Amino acid sequence: MPIHSRTFSIGKLVAFLFLGIGAILASYALFSPSFTNSNLQTGAFVDRLPVPFSTVNLGKVDIPIQVDHFLVFQNYQVTPYPFTLTENYLFGIFILLLSVTVLANLSQFKKIPFLGVGIGWILLLTLTNLNGLNIGGPSSNLPLMLLLAASLIPTVYFHIWGSKSSFWARWLVLAATIGGTVTTFILISPIIQSSLYLAEQSVIIGLGIGITWIFWQGHGFLSGLLILISKANAGLNAKTSIQFSVVALLYLGLLVFLLLQLKGEVPLPFANFSPLYLIIPLGILGWVSTQEKLAQSKNLASSAHILQALYLLGFASTLWTIWKLIFSHNQAGEELIKHLVLYSQFGFSLFFFIYLGINFFPLMHQGKPVHPVLYKPFILPYYHLRIGGTIAILVITTFLEAIIAPQISSLTSHIVGDYYYQTNQKLEASILYENSWDRYRYNPKAKNLTAQLLFELNQPSLAKEHLEESFDLAPQVDNILLLSERLQRENKPFEAVFYLENGLKFFPNNPYLSQNLALLYTLVKKNEEAQAIFADLSKNNQVAAANWLAISVKLGKKVEIPKAEEDLILLINRVAAERKNGMLVDGQTLKKLEEKARKRKFSTSTSSRVS
Repeated sequence: MPIHSRTFSIGKLVAFLFLGIGAILASYALFSPSFTNSNLQTGAFVDRLPVPFSTVNLGKVDIPIQVDHFLVFQNYQVTPYPFTLTENYLFGIFILLLSVTVLANLSQFKKIPFLGVGIGWILLLTLTNLNGLNIGGPSSNLPLMLLLAASLIPTVYFHIWGSKSSFWARWLVLAATIGGTVTTFILISPIIQSSLYLAEQSVIIGLGIGITWIFWQGHGFLSGLLILISKANAGLNAKTSIQFSVVALLYLGLLVFLLLQLKGEVPLPFANFSPLYLIIPLGILGWVSTQEKLAQSKNLASSAHILQALYLLGFASTLWTIWKLIFSHNQAGEELIKHLVLYSQFGFSLFFFIYLGINFFPLMHQGKPVHPVLYKPFILPYYHLRIGGTIAILVITTFLEAIIAPQISSLTSHIVGDYYYQTNQKLEASILYENSWDRYRYNPKAKNLTAQLLFELNQPSLAKEHLEESFDLAPQVDNILLLSERLQRENKPFEAVFYLENGLKFFPNNPYLSQNLALLYTLVKKNEEAQAIFADLSKNNQVAAANWLAISVKLGKKVEIPKAEEDLILLINRVAAERKNGMLVDGQTLKKLEEKARKRKFSTSTSSRVS
């Protein structure tokens, strides 16, 4: 008996809500600079500058009177990665609601598809490492068995005996059983902050649903474009085959360059962007393709409304998971999604193009619309497309040296490491981060926090060994800065200079390495080199501009003083420079300086009280 369409409209509205929030969060994570280098902050130190104030005449002797002004230099310091408790709990709540909604929809599948998705759900929960809750004993499987029962028993009941139940009845019962079980886990688990542990492990569920959606799309980008082109040309007798071929070949070429870019072989400027940027257009065009497929197919796993809702939920899960992986700096998980998106898109898109050429190009070349029959005769050839696409994915995986397995292993260790790190269990966190980096070395947070936690655990020699290992095998900016900082603290400035100079060979013109190197040059009496670096960087960088002005004044060089309206440090150095040059400082400038100093003092004191 079909369920009332109003129920489905409300269900799809909820799915669209999840999707809208996910799109905003993922876009913010992908395009906002706040998630980049979140463990780098500017520090400051001062130097005194004697400035002529007046002269005292004692007979024939003129005695100059000088007063000290401050010059402020800024360097870049490596700080621990911030805790993200609020974001983690928000993601965990979303995955709980998503799981309930997905299971409520899956309970209405036909028999064979229902068995398939049931097996998939069991495998997904098995990967979530619920035995880490230690309920019923260390590493006990009891939490896994209880959650499987809480999620599957109601789903099976509604599938077999409660098939006439409304969607919201299913949803509420599943919410009660799953939510009650998770709440019980939080209350009885002996581990520290078990709720945070569950929130972190929920990444596996979100990632599993997201990967399923990515592979479900397959050729969604090209098939969606084809449908739009075919509908736009309906009645115009245009040769759709030529139009589509041009677009398809360009897209396949782009995918090839992105694959080579991931392998590190072809860093071309026109293909130099994250494959994650393909997710949103893939979701939009895939929706067009899915709508057409559902309209033309008769033997569906469930009703079209349910499959549409699952499509939206899978899209939402993918976007939310991308946001989660980016803000938690789980590079292995982020790279896994990039690889799978490219593998699936290239494999299935290539064979969709071949499938289309064999079966539909003659029709398209005659100017006839192909979208009304695109999915109708698909039973045999369409599954050949899927098989061919899967083989292509396996070939690509082998070409890229089967990197998926290390990524999966590394991301799971990273997830548990994040839990221990945010619960201040430093030794356990350092071990897990070290393990995560060993399995997959493009993992900046893991290696950096390994060293930082070892410093905090009073193991500086071991921490420096990790930083040196990173420099030799997988250089990263924050580790070079941290190593040079520790060497400088140990009164080894020339060794610190060595690492910064060689770091710039890996990362040319990096502003963080360059500015810290310039400041170290001032310690080893290479003032001219320091001023040259600051002068080069100061064009587009306020921190470098303030440092350039400070070092120029300190060296006694008269330079054109930059105007500073917003930056406090630049204002301080500007006042010192003007007085050093014997100029009168504008009263308006002094007023601005005083106002900004008061605001900075207020904001600093407020943040210290909050922390």
